[in-house]
Amino acid sequence: MPNFMAKRNKRPAAVIERPARVKTPRAAGFWPDVGNLAVLAGLAIALAYNSWDKWPDPIIDFGRELYLPWRITQGAVLFKDDLHLYGPLSPYLNSLFFRIGGVGLATLVVANVVIYAAILGLLYYTVRLSWGRWAAFASSAFFVGVFSFSHLVSIDNYNFLTPYSHEMTHGTLLLLALVLALRRVVLRADSIATAGAGLLAGMSLLLKPEIIFAAAAVTATAALLMVVREFRAPRWRAWVRLAGVFVAGALVPEIVSGALFWWRGGVPPVDALRFTNTAWLNVLKAAVLTKDPFQLAALGLDHPWQNLALEVLWGGGAVLLAGALAWGIGLFKRGTVLHKVVVVAAVLAAGAAATRVSWINAGYALPLILLAGLLIEMIRIRSAKLVDDRAIARLLLWTAAAAMLARMALSPRIFHYGFVQAALAGSVGVAILIAAVPVFFKLDGGAMRWHQALVTVLIAGTIGAAVSNSNFFYSYHTLQIGNGPDRFYGFDQNADASGLLVEQARAYLEKDAIDNSVHSLLVLPEGVMLNYLTRIPNSIPYFFFAPFVLADGRNEDIMHRLNAAPPDRIVVISRDMREFGVGRFGDSPEHGQMLLEFINRNYKPVYSYGYADPLDPERFGFAVFANKGHSPPFQGGVPERSNR
Repeated sequence: MPNFMAKRNKRPAAVIERPARVKTPRAAGFWPDVGNLAVLAGLAIALAYNSWDKWPDPIIDFGRELYLPWRITQGAVLFKDDLHLYGPLSPYLNSLFFRIGGVGLATLVVANVVIYAAILGLLYYTVRLSWGRWAAFASSAFFVGVFSFSHLVSIDNYNFLTPYSHEMTHGTLLLLALVLALRRVVLRADSIATAGAGLLAGMSLLLKPEIIFAAAAVTATAALLMVVREFRAPRWRAWVRLAGVFVAGALVPEIVSGALFWWRGGVPPVDALRFTNTAWLNVLKAAVLTKDPFQLAALGLDHPWQNLALEVLWGGGAVLLAGALAWGIGLFKRGTVLHKVVVVAAVLAAGAAATRVSWINAGYALPLILLAGLLIEMIRIRSAKLVDDRAIARLLLWTAAAAMLARMALSPRIFHYGFVQAALAGSVGVAILIAAVPVFFKLDGGAMRWHQALVTVLIAGTIGAAVSNSNFFYSYHTLQIGNGPDRFYGFDQNADASGLLVEQARAYLEKDAIDNSVHSLLVLPEGVMLNYLTRIPNSIPYFFFAPFVLADGRNEDIMHRLNAAPPDRIVVISRDMREFGVGRFGDSPEHGQMLLEFINRNYKPVYSYGYADPLDPERFGFAVFANKGHSPPFQGGVPERSNR
């Protein structure tokens, strides 16, 4: 590899110069970081312990995260035997964990604990490189307390141990590793780091569109930084060589995945290539998703102007508060007694006002906080006329955070999908408020520490609100669902009967499978958790029947497959689909009408539980149907009971 640094003195000065490398966190002090990480680990352990076995949702989403890797361990081929909207990496990785530790929810939780520890460690290290130790500790504490194990809405799954989509948590780890690899590429033009970055970028193509977009954004930022740092003396040959190394690394996951689908999965090469690239190919069908009410709400496009106003209000308030605090502390240091009294009164008033704020909506502040941080960074770079080691780390991490937040551009939130989509933005936002804002106001020494301490108190208040809210929800998780390594706890039936329905259906289906040799099961409109808990596979690849799944001819494909391979049992279970614009499942061809007609023609009820009509979105119940040609006699049902 050419010695680029040896040639520097022979070149004309660049517009933005490359400075000497700054001290790494280890060189600046090792033991304080060890202490910080120990405290963070203690906080994480305490919150995980408090919520242990209470994370999964019994019906929504998470059943897929267990069912697909279990099916793979049974010899199924993803995309051929089971539908998946995202890339193949996470299901196959989780199937590997199942092969090593045994099939069970507990195995996946242990694996996710290890992955989470790696995410937390990389986040702390990257923020430490970018903004310093205090910012790293506060932002990581915010990540642990608000995003990692929280239960901020009535649906579970929005945590890092049982996420609604493992592609997102695996992708978060990948993005942090990519930031560090690309930072090294920008600093040293390192071929090994470039190959590693390419490999990580290639792996992002096997995950989920949000991760693909974020990885592409971070890569583009790194390329731009390389050009800016060498603007007057571009190294075209070196850049072409590095680009070749990067592309070669990126192709490795594609080649390996395609080869495995072809060789081990027995699918034609064209299909193997399509299966490998399912995640980004589905982006081409995004127009269908943007018509879905759920997707519009997720993007914030259901009420765009109202959401934009909230972002300005929250973000402007947060930036102004941090700026006023920094300005006031500076004034306090050099002001008169009257000035100091005014500053103290203002801080107390701000603290009192903060107690009245609905912290659950704090995510609305993130876009403007990120924008303020970027502007501060641009001013610093322009003033110093250099992009140093720390600035590179800041810009790359900022890009990753902003790109992940883009999925909820007009409706940013720390709850729901925000637990992962806003996690990096929340952490970077805290670092900006704690470290970038006081530097902008030229605070140092004691003034800097006062600012950091006061902002940290406000951050701690948000963490406390999130923990309190989570404890409230977790306190109602008293109903055991599943057994052995699949055991978890759902809501008490008087809070939400979904868990009770799943447990009652599981108990019946397991007995029915033994008594009547049941080998296949279909659950409508969603409930693949039952397939997993009973270990009874679906007879068709489809297991979720939202309108966007039934669109683009898939409704007809589903009916063709059902007629060719009718399941032994069909369960219709309560699942409110109104978030997808469905008033009642089966009310139109777009909402599953053909599926219900298929059941009425070919099946008869053999068991029921709860409310007689499980498709009523206001009630809870389920009904089990068996094929009319070979079905047991109706075994009755349990009378309607209180489900609220």
